[in-house]
Amino acid sequence: MGRCPKTGDLGVATASKYLAVGAVVPWAEEGVGAVATQHWGSPRMAQQALAMMRDGHHPQQVLSQLLADDGGKALTRQLALMDAQGRKAAWTPRLDATDPNAKYYGQLELENAIVLGNTLAGPQVLEAMRAKLVELEKTSVSLAWRLLAALKAGDDAGGDHRGRQSAAIVVVRGRKGVAEDIHKVNYRVDDHAAPIDELVRIYRLRFNRAGVDYAK
Repeated sequence: MGRCPKTGDLGVATASKYLAVGAVVPWAEEGVGAVATQHWGSPRMAQQALAMMRDGHHPQQVLSQLLADDGGKALTRQLALMDAQGRKAAWTPRLDATDPNAKYYGQLELENAIVLGNTLAGPQVLEAMRAKLVELEKTSVSLAWRLLAALKAGDDAGGDHRGRQSAAIVVVRGRKGVAEDIHKVNYRVDDHAAPIDELVRIYRLRFNRAGVDYAK
């Protein structure tokens, strides 16, 4: 999840060994904010979070309310929120040692981004994603390309220890009404052996960026 400090664009990119992860994890609303809901993700919670941020609530207030309303499920869900001002909050549950798929949960916060994951191969996955975002933040590379590059870096560092299946990216503008398209980017790969590479291929088809190496 990230925000471009220059344009105000907000976005979420995700990948998982899970069918159609794009239907569950990434949410964003133009001029409002972005939400990631994963590991027992809840679209209902994502919509509630966007509604509260639309009303001006700080993401930390929103997160606290969501966790309070969620009861015992808060011990399993992983959430991240960022509003149009760049304010952010995140929650990662404690690792369940009895879950054979758990392996590693974690989150890292940057000035303009949050990287988080579960069922990861290890902490090196998030570290690789953070390093890639830091590397690209001061360049002219768009937010979408930064998020795609971070996904690729995390995957190269081990990614989801269960394997690969789906990936998705959503990017919206930080201000409402600046263009006709509500979503600047909104692409999903629901079932593929190399979902991140396929997601990049689709993005390149739309933006004619075949000559750009997203991983640099």
